[in-house]
Order: sequence, then structure tokens, then C-alpha cells
Amino acid sequence: MTPEKNILNDALLIFCSKVEDGNMSYKYGEQEQVKKNREAFYKKVNIEEDNFFPLRTPNKDVICHIKEMPTTEYIDADAVITTLPNFYIANAFGDCGPFVLYDTKKNILGFAHLGWRSTYFDLHSKMVRSFIEEYGSSAADIIAFIGPSIQQESYGLEEAAQLENPAWPPYIEKKNNLYYLDLQGYIVDGIKKEGILLENINKSEEDTAKDFHYFSHYRSLRSKDPEGRFLYGAGLLK
Repeated sequence: MTPEKNILNDALLIFCSKVEDGNMSYKYGEQEQVKKNREAFYKKVNIEEDNFFPLRTPNKDVICHIKEMPTTEYIDADAVITTLPNFYIANAFGDCGPFVLYDTKKNILGFAHLGWRSTYFDLHSKMVRSFIEEYGSSAADIIAFIGPSIQQESYGLEEAAQLENPAWPPYIEKKNNLYYLDLQGYIVDGIKKEGILLENINKSEEDTAKDFHYFSHYRSLRSKDPEGRFLYGAGLLK
């Protein structure tokens, strides 16, 4: 199971809540209870609430470059790239892919919410290019993390927009009149093409649609499980 708190090189913090921490989405819970859930989790992973900023995603390929502490409550973007320490970015997830990039030499952090739309727009690949072209990173120094998300064997859809894209057929399997999408496989191959080394790609095998430690939108639609979201995020410690 993904740990609730993971520190890399004493410089990068990655955190992930579970169902036991409560629902983290204001959309699917009472405001006061969600606020309490979040505050308790911040304390659990030792994050100052004032230094925490959630994404408000347009579900496209919008990348925001953060150079100073934001003055807004939310960051309107699908992804963030920053070198700012003690700045923590996160999003509420319920099947989509949490995505983190970290340059171990230049201490650069990238964080994204990879839903099927942003994955379709190749946001993951565009982030790697941004590291290299705008920050001078070497692809060999970048480590990637893909957090708990829905796996191909669970992600069956009656229709798939990806069929219109010639890059997608290797990541689609049709069974019993449903199209099963391999979002993680597409992401991994995409960042490998940008030069990320396979040994530097850390991919969670946890399937949110099956693992009851995590909330799942897909599972909720097909069962009586209540809707909810878990929190996944990252920040530079120095």
C-alpha cells in the first residue's frame, strides 16, 4: 500500500490519504466535516495548512509555474512545476492518476492530476519537456511517480474517445463490448519517449477500483459505495 508519507533525499515529500482519513472532497461531503478531515491529515503528515494549495483542474493540459507563494486559495491548473520550498500542492483523487516528477540534481518538483482528458492531451510528456527546455533538466536526473489509480483491467467503457487517436490502440483492449484503457501504460511509455529512464519510473500497482483503502468514482457508480476522494500531493522540503 502507498505510504501516507514518503520522503525522498530529505528534499521531497509525497503524501497520500486513505479512506480511513475520511473524504477529502468538498463536492462529496459536508463542508465542515471535509475541512476537519483535511486539517487532521495535514497534521498527520506534518504540513502547515497555510502552505497547502489544492489544484482546481480544467482537465486539459494547463501547466502553472509557481515561483512565489500563491495569494489565492486554489491553483487553476492541471499541473504545477516549482522550485519553491515548503509549498505543498495536491488534489483530490478517485481513480485518476496522481503524477509527480522530481529532478534530483536541480531540486525541481512537478505535480499533476492525470485524468483521461489530460492524459489524452499528453500532459505528462509536456511536463517532462518543460523540465528539460525551461529548467535545463537532464532526463536522466528526473524521477517519476504515478500514484494509486484505476488499472486497465477495471477501466471498461462503452465508448472511448481515444479510439480517434492513432497513438492509443496499443493501450485499448476490447472485451464484452467494453473498451479497457491502460492509462498508466500510456503515461509510462510517453515519458520514456521523452528520455525518462525506466528504472526512475515508480508506478503504483494499486487499483483504486478494487482497493477499498481508496475512494473510487468508477466503483461508486457501480455499487452502493459512497462517493469520496482521497488526497495525494507533494512538496519540496528545502
